[in-house]
Amino acid sequence: MYKTVRLPEQVSRTLRIITIGSYDSCPCAGEHVGHTGEIGHFKIIGHSYTPGKLRIRYKLGE
Repeated sequence: MYKTVRLPEQVSRTLRIITIGSYDSCPCAGEHVGHTGEIGHFKIIGHSYTPGKLRIRYKLGE
């Protein structure tokens, strides 16, 4: 089971555990779609990596 004691108090709705294959699992209280086709066009505008953190930047609707 996952420990939830470190979550911010404002996280009161459903919490999802997002799993990417066997690579990573991460708790998330954000909005998610079933597949990228639900959000329409998007463009990846950049990315960065530091040890333990991959960040992908994108724009929607272009």
